[in-house]
Amino acid sequence: MWITTRRNEVWMYLSASALVWGAALVARAATDDQKQRSSSSVPAKKWVGAVDMSGWKIKESECAVKGVRTTLGLPSLRDSQVQAELAVVEADTTPYLSGDIVDRPVWHVTVEDWSVVVPSLSSGISDRFVRTLDAYLDPTDGKLLKLETRWPAGEPPLGPPPSAETAVEQMRRSDNHVYHRFPAEPPKVTFLDALDAIVEQAGAQPTVARQIIAHYVVWSTTSRQPRAVWAITLRGIPPYFLRGRAVSDEPRFQLRYIVDATTGKFLRSSNAPGPVEPSTGGE
Repeated sequence: MWITTRRNEVWMYLSASALVWGAALVARAATDDQKQRSSSSVPAKKWVGAVDMSGWKIKESECAVKGVRTTLGLPSLRDSQVQAELAVVEADTTPYLSGDIVDRPVWHVTVEDWSVVVPSLSSGISDRFVRTLDAYLDPTDGKLLKLETRWPAGEPPLGPPPSAETAVEQMRRSDNHVYHRFPAEPPKVTFLDALDAIVEQAGAQPTVARQIIAHYVVWSTTSRQPRAVWAITLRGIPPYFLRGRAVSDEPRFQLRYIVDATTGKFLRSSNAPGPVEPSTGGE
């Protein structure tokens, strides 16, 4: 059963053990050397061969990096942390819009040594991981196609993500969530501000999520008209309880949060689409 929430619904942790487990993770004020690092596996391949750039809005890697810095809300990144190259994504699970991402040249911008730092985090809470973030831009018009952090090295995986087609089926069963397109205009709310919104307004825990995936899309449901939003999925988060019943008994659960990309208001969350099957072991 796919579970969704609106802002006026209260999701509470009712298990003392779950609270202790989560608090122990988020309270770590570890140094970068003590934190777990992302896997070195690269999710895209370098583009090989000639390409016609005559109709492209973004022709230089420096412009791709600038666009990602602005959209993420990370203008202070060191130059040594960020690099960009033309790449091809051969497989993608983005519901509704995967066809706009795969089997074509895209700008792949990699941000190294990045951790979640937002104003709404409580004092003493730091990111459990030192992350590598991969961003993909459409070179023809500069649209952001996808953001994702790499899965941490040594962490047991979730069940495999659903295919784009299966993800669409799951989302349709969950109040008919639809991704219509990638917005033409850049977001007024940056990715980092959207992360802060789900911490402050929804009690989200991005600092303990093993992976963060985000899409800037035009989204709608049965009850909501299309609008530009950030859809942020936290994968591999602590277990929690809903109405006294365990939703997950292992830290393999995931939630997708929807934030209005114009106002910064948290709209709702859902665990659809979700992993196809539970994890059965380590990597």
